[in-house]
Amino acid sequence: MSENIKFRDFALNEDIQRGLADMGYESPTPVQAAAIPEVIKGKDLLVQAKTGSGKTLGFGLGVLQRIDPTNYDVQALVIVPTRELAIQVAEELSRAGAHMRLMVGAIYGGTKMDTQYTDLEWSQIIVGTPGRLRDHLTRGNLHLSTCRMVILDEADEMLDMGFKDDLEFLLAALPKERQSLLFSATFPGPIEAIARRYMKNPEKISVSTGLTTPVDIKHRFIKTTEPQKMDTLIKLLKLENPHLGIIFCKRKSETSLVARKLKQAGLQATFINGDMNQAQRIAALDAFKRGEVNLLVATDVAARGLDISGITHVINLQVPDSTETYVHRSGRTGRAGKKGTAITLVTPAEERDFVRVQRDLREGMQKNAAAAAASAAKPAQAAERPARSAERRPAAERPSRERVAPERVAPERPVSERPSAERQTSERPASERVAAERHPAPVPQERARSEARPEAQHRREMARPRSLTAQEVLRWGSNRQAFLALAEELLRQGHPEQIVASLLSLVPQAQGFLPSKEEPKPQKDERDERNGRRRRTPERARTQRKPSQVVYSE
Repeated sequence: MSENIKFRDFALNEDIQRGLADMGYESPTPVQAAAIPEVIKGKDLLVQAKTGSGKTLGFGLGVLQRIDPTNYDVQALVIVPTRELAIQVAEELSRAGAHMRLMVGAIYGGTKMDTQYTDLEWSQIIVGTPGRLRDHLTRGNLHLSTCRMVILDEADEMLDMGFKDDLEFLLAALPKERQSLLFSATFPGPIEAIARRYMKNPEKISVSTGLTTPVDIKHRFIKTTEPQKMDTLIKLLKLENPHLGIIFCKRKSETSLVARKLKQAGLQATFINGDMNQAQRIAALDAFKRGEVNLLVATDVAARGLDISGITHVINLQVPDSTETYVHRSGRTGRAGKKGTAITLVTPAEERDFVRVQRDLREGMQKNAAAAAASAAKPAQAAERPARSAERRPAAERPSRERVAPERVAPERPVSERPSAERQTSERPASERVAAERHPAPVPQERARSEARPEAQHRREMARPRSLTAQEVLRWGSNRQAFLALAEELLRQGHPEQIVASLLSLVPQAQGFLPSKEEPKPQKDERDERNGRRRRTPERARTQRKPSQVVYSE
């Protein structure tokens, strides 16, 4: 369907059409064809699509269409997991909207915060990582009161990296009247929970289901041993001679070691990991993009979002821990319809993980094949329905109209006529009654626990000492949400005792709950036993002098 659709068929303005023409794009990908019209309508979306399917322009073109270039307030917020992806998304949106005269700012960690003030002040679209966006929002540098759109790109990766609290903090600070878009390759349970909490009747678009990789990728698994792994890798690279290749490692320390050994073997390689500062990472990526080096050794920091054209090989030095990681790593190649190769080195200790990855990929491919067959069969069924309705079947083939008599249900007996428990017991045979008396039926444990649970909980609540909580105090305030956000952020940075005291001091009714400052007690007086006078205890012991050594002033 998307093959016959062009970008000019969408309701995009002329400036965006010119930007797409400059980029060389004419036809949308399936996820773009499905998402762009819905984004322009202002709907909340949950979009599931495989890696390398063009999700950035899938939400970016609709966002650009709804942006007002004359308004220099923040109108759209794009949240991404990594610095590299933030830079890439900002560049992609800037190229698509080059003729609209708008600003797209990339906000990420690893750089000084004061260098990002200009982007925060004048950009209509902010693309950033959760941690740095939260820091700017806490310090008052980022204002989201005018933001009408929020996009979570690679949401599953952000949750895996531990950004759940930061995401919830940012989403709670946004206006309620907004459009929320969530793009991800997989939809685990936590993402569904975020969608239910922060989105309004989202429409789900699933271009691909399950865990699958593009069909243009050739998967190979090579068995080796741990001592021979580097020799196998070097021979493999010399044999394959990749145009551009990424070698993934599990640990950061391995990246520099592997790159050094590849250089010693005469191969052009560089490395990138999370311990490098932003300038070093950008320099390594630029050298890789320009073709100065054709091998990039990286950790999973580069597994998401990097769209570098010309990558022909992806090599996993170890079997990934999860099938999702394998899918996202291998998705760096075979993009935009090009061919690619994914190679994984497997040691005997990784046989179990290797079998699991193969099984998950096979199941995902079968699910996608079934979904594709079902979607292809729907138009054919719809076309056959009018023809079938036009034909009149013979009377012998028509379904019978004979009514089936409903089953008779015995009427319920009144309560007065029902036999009592004693009568039911007496009606049973004597052998059964004796057995029941000797061995009474035990009460189900689950039922006993369920009945005892509310009583125990009530006893604990009554025995728990009641104390004034921050939420009880904030009920008296005029802006409860602002106080809660302030308390949450201060608790992350400061001392809880000071925060509780400061929150209590904000409310006049809570002054009585503050501990009174104890005045310093005077030092105890001691009585001189010799002459009965009171004298203050000296702060330090005076030097004892003999009568002959006492000095009298004249």
